[in-house]
Amino acid sequence: MTTVESLISVISELGNLYSRQKTWPATSSGGWELVEVNKIMNSEINCVHSAEVISYMRARGFPPETVFEGMIDNPDYLTEEEGGRILPVTLAYLRNHRNWISYELQLHMLKNVAGLIGGERPVFRVAKTIYSAKVSGRLGWLIRLLAIHPEWFATKAIDFSRRFTKSKKIAFEDFNKDTGMRVCVRYADRTVTRNALICDLNEGGFVGFSSIFAKNVRSSKVSCACDGDECCEYVLSWEKRSLPETLFRSVSPGFQLIQDDIESPGFAGEQDARIP
Repeated sequence: MTTVESLISVISELGNLYSRQKTWPATSSGGWELVEVNKIMNSEINCVHSAEVISYMRARGFPPETVFEGMIDNPDYLTEEEGGRILPVTLAYLRNHRNWISYELQLHMLKNVAGLIGGERPVFRVAKTIYSAKVSGRLGWLIRLLAIHPEWFATKAIDFSRRFTKSKKIAFEDFNKDTGMRVCVRYADRTVTRNALICDLNEGGFVGFSSIFAKNVRSSKVSCACDGDECCEYVLSWEKRSLPETLFRSVSPGFQLIQDDIESPGFAGEQDARIP
């Protein structure tokens, strides 16, 4: 076989591998192995969410490796990096806000978080605390002082959140700054919501977000895509937070909020949630 024929043979084999959707992802040991893959991981959720979870769990004493156990260097979660290289997801990838992950990987992460935190509705509690500690404590007082209407702020928050998710739409309805609101979450693919952890993530985030401008927030889920409904719908009720209360809350250390939330069982096992 001539050199030209050998080169043609190699090119042909590479074409066959590509048509069968095979690649050579790198392993953590630095080697390479040939694996069969279905496709590159869907880009559905921005890594800003996984970065927040990393920070939260580290504050609780859990290193990132435990949060993403079973995901790092897993050929089921392939990404295409600059230059066209197809590689399994890495911890550095998950920390980069420019990157995106699939709902499947997010659900895997939530299962790990639930196992590490334990107790009733751990993902709900984690999501609620991330929002209340990082958003309410630091920005709530500023919003009140600038006299920004909560409904206007909620609308802007939805617009901003669209930058970080590609397959779900959130709508705040029947908004009343003094009493509460309804929230509807619609997914382009409803199969992604067929797990209670996704529902708890959403509900906890809405309760924490509402604590920016309200207190004694209660939540309940009235419909769910898991049950075949058109959307996941949550009803939230609250009491208006006074300016002195907001200022007092704004000086509470975020880490202390995390400690109080996780170590206090409180509402964790109840149907409706409350945040003081």
